[in-house]
Amino acid sequence: MTPSERAIRDELEAKGTNVNFKVNYLVEAGAGAGKTYTMIQRIANQLVSGDCPPEKLVAITFTVKSTQEMKKRLDEELAKRRQNAATEEEKAFLDELIQVSGQMQISTIHSFCQKLLESMPFQSPLGVDMQAMDNDISICRSYFRRRYWEDPSCFDVLKTDWGFTYQELEDAFLRCYETNEAEIVYE
Repeated sequence: MTPSERAIRDELEAKGTNVNFKVNYLVEAGAGAGKTYTMIQRIANQLVSGDCPPEKLVAITFTVKSTQEMKKRLDEELAKRRQNAATEEEKAFLDELIQVSGQMQISTIHSFCQKLLESMPFQSPLGVDMQAMDNDISICRSYFRRRYWEDPSCFDVLKTDWGFTYQELEDAFLRCYETNEAEIVYE
C-alpha cells in the first residue's frame, strides 16, 4: 500500500471528535484490498460516535452477497466493540446498536430503489405499482415485452407456423439469454 493509499484509508477509518463524517466517499478497489473492512470501520465509528443514528444509515452495495457480508461484518464489529467496551454505559449503547443493526439500510441499489418506490409512491411519476427491476432477467423480460408489443407481427411466423404462444416465446427468449450470457443492447 502506498503512503497516499494509507493516508486515504486512515482518513476513512478515523475516529474521534474532529472527524468529518459529512463527507461521502465512493470506494473503488480490487478484490482483497480492504474495501469492506474500511467501510465497516467507518460505519461503526459513525454509529458509535453518534454522528449517524442507525435509522439514517445508508450503505449501498452491488450484490446480495456483498450486502449480506457487510451486514455480518458490521454485526461482528459492533459485538467486538461491545466486548471491549470500557464502561457499562458504553456496553448498553452498543447493545442498542446491535439490536437495531438489522433495521439499518444496508442493501443493493435495487433493494434501496424498491424501498424508495414503496415508501414514496405518490412522489414518483411512475405509478404506485412500480417495481424496481432487481436483476438481468427482469430487464431481459422487459426488453422482450417491449419489442413484442411494438411489432407483434415480427413473431407471426413463430406463432402461426410453429404454434408458439406468447408465453412460450418469452420463456424461450429468457432461456436463450440465460444460457448464452447474451448482452442486451439498448437503442
